[in-house]
Amino acid sequence: PPDEMGVGQYRMIGPLKELTDSGRICSFLLPALSSEKRFLPYVSELIRAKPTVFFLQNAFSDFHLDDLQHYAELLPDIFRVFGQDDIVFSIPQKSAARKHFGKDTKARVRKAASLCHRAIVTTEPIAEAMRGMVDDIRVVPNSLERSRWGDLQPLRNERRKLRVGWAGAQQHQGDLEFILPVVEATANEVDWIFMGMCPPKLRYHVAEAHNAVHFAEYPAALAALDLDLAIAPLELNRFNTAKSNLRLLEYGAVGYPVIATDILPYRNAPVTRVPNNPNAWIDAIRAHVHDLDATRAAGEQLREWVLSNWMLDQHLDEWLKALLPD
Repeated sequence: PPDEMGVGQYRMIGPLKELTDSGRICSFLLPALSSEKRFLPYVSELIRAKPTVFFLQNAFSDFHLDDLQHYAELLPDIFRVFGQDDIVFSIPQKSAARKHFGKDTKARVRKAASLCHRAIVTTEPIAEAMRGMVDDIRVVPNSLERSRWGDLQPLRNERRKLRVGWAGAQQHQGDLEFILPVVEATANEVDWIFMGMCPPKLRYHVAEAHNAVHFAEYPAALAALDLDLAIAPLELNRFNTAKSNLRLLEYGAVGYPVIATDILPYRNAPVTRVPNNPNAWIDAIRAHVHDLDATRAAGEQLREWVLSNWMLDQHLDEWLKALLPD
């Protein structure tokens, strides 16, 4: 896996664990890319292990490309699967992650994918962006592990003002930038709560700013924010159009109703979608605040939608078909 946090967990560690626990496969997880240990096996180790499938996620570094070339040449019978969860060659200009991806990123992804028999991606736009890189591309959306997310509820403690919030990683500068006037305009009406990234310009208006937590602690920490309303703003660009609906799934699993940008990945969810216009966001927030019963009902509706359609144990057959040779 590329890491042991979000991408690694959602796109490799979680699916392989549930497939293994259900007796459908036998799997062995190599160290993460972030590990100090060697994270790719030697050819001799693969010969001894004799895996049916060798699965890599976000694997386009020099190390990956060199070893993939060796595997393709010396072990052609091992079915190689390349996983990709973002259009990493279209990182937004304002994203802190952009500096980690060079101008040759698309060429690297193309090379890595071409050395594999199949690619597994999260969304159709990613599949479209990778057309021609590998012949066989399967779309398997993100889903949530029931053991982590299936039994969470907001606390609903007494409060003077409703709690409105956002949770996410540090690369969302552009996504949060346009809501600054929204937060400013409503800071006296609601308590704004942020977890993970909270841009300096927002901090003056924010009631609580919580640090990011480890993946294993994240579901409970998200529920502990005790939000009455969550927001999911996304800057309009190619990268975000290709994203999954994961943020809505996480919010929904803990029963939070959501106001979200009207963008492709959020189109089919039971959330309030608005254009990226500050006045539209302000109006939507005030509408939710002034009808708390309807707002909480929307949170329950989203939670039921997530639990009924987007849990990993409901999609193991899709993962199995995508991972194994036809």
